[in-house]
Amino acid sequence: MSKADDGIPIDINTTAGVAKPVTIPPELVPGSRVGDYVIERVLGIGGSARVYEAKHPVLGRRVALKVLHAEFATQNEMVQRFIREAQVVNRIRHPHVADVHDFGVLDDRRPYYVMEYLDGLNLARVIVERGRLPVGEVAIMLEQLASALAAAHAIGVVHRDVKGSNVIVLPGAEVNVKLLDFGIAKLLHPEPGEVALTSEHQSLGSPPYMSPEQILGLPIDGRADIYSLGILAYLAVTGALPFHSKDTVELVRMHLDVAPASPSSLATLPPGLDGVILKAIEKSADDRYQKVEDFAAAFREAVISHTRPSSPLSGSPARAALACGVCAQAHFPDDVDDAMLEAASSALAQIDEEFSNLDYQPFVQTADTLLMVLPMSDEPADHPATIRVACAFAERLQQTHGDALQALGVRLTIFVHVDEAAIKLGGRGVKITGGPLTDVAQWPISAQHGWFATGPALQRSRG
Repeated sequence: MSKADDGIPIDINTTAGVAKPVTIPPELVPGSRVGDYVIERVLGIGGSARVYEAKHPVLGRRVALKVLHAEFATQNEMVQRFIREAQVVNRIRHPHVADVHDFGVLDDRRPYYVMEYLDGLNLARVIVERGRLPVGEVAIMLEQLASALAAAHAIGVVHRDVKGSNVIVLPGAEVNVKLLDFGIAKLLHPEPGEVALTSEHQSLGSPPYMSPEQILGLPIDGRADIYSLGILAYLAVTGALPFHSKDTVELVRMHLDVAPASPSSLATLPPGLDGVILKAIEKSADDRYQKVEDFAAAFREAVISHTRPSSPLSGSPARAALACGVCAQAHFPDDVDDAMLEAASSALAQIDEEFSNLDYQPFVQTADTLLMVLPMSDEPADHPATIRVACAFAERLQQTHGDALQALGVRLTIFVHVDEAAIKLGGRGVKITGGPLTDVAQWPISAQHGWFATGPALQRSRG
């Protein structure tokens, strides 16, 4: 197995092994005026369109401008598909889906639309440059992508082309991704007057990520996107695709007939993550997760509950040390909305900052959970003060953020616990690599609203 190109979306019924070459029309030159914007440079070229960076000459606002290739401007189906992509994105309106601002037609009849400019790299490129990604980082990406796909599924839209090159990773301290390209999206429930653009037996998608039901031209639903997201998760945590062949026919056969290798055979992963990823890419849609949010939640739980020590730092062996842990969790209702997610993210970020100032290290960071860990002094006499400070901060931060979140319907809990952690000493100091303290699922806690110190923390705080 090796890293593979995402590939361009194709109809595998009309493609024998290799996608047909596409004639690319002349590009718009820098300085060209398109609507209210001036072209600055080409951002990328796809099978059906070219994307430019453009700028509003007065406001200075940067946008991405997507223009259909000239050879497709006279093909009604391609034009309608291009228009539908803009309409679908506008319907979804999700913080992790690239937004569309405007639509127009050039003098030569090529349609275009204007979307938000995303100053980042696509996920496929990130994996090529960095190799496999930390599972905690992947967990956050999956939660964001699952939330975007769930919003699409809720209005009857199946993306059908979830892959690394259609996910943009934005720069910044916090993980933030955006889903792109609904160009071959499937509308499960077209509105009156809308015409289906694909027949029941047509197979559209990017072969490295296509679900078996897409390949066979069977009816599809959101579980096809779960399969593709599972393939992407496999790639992110291992650095390799589960199925790879230069021959498209062989590649789709592997999706249909070949069992993928366990991800843990390619990378050191938390126990339990194999089962989560492999369930997402089951051959039968009925055997997969039935909701995309369930896949992301299971992935997150596997990361939080079962942590395996990381590789050694500077060759030093791991040792057990008593440590103080602070776990903040946001508990969302079933009808979670963007305001809840944004408020919880802001609260957890501020809790992270406060405890980082006390030299706590972040061990788990997801959309709803933050675990900070501090190895305690070798002198037992110092332990009570360390725990009391943690409790004081936990109480103050819960009071600061808890009521505001509860008013939105989100419960915030902050727990202080003491147990052993595995630590290693390297060139950058002490690093937490695992241990009982990092297994939050085993903490003696309950999901109430408020802050709490566990029995072991209370006992050691008394000296």
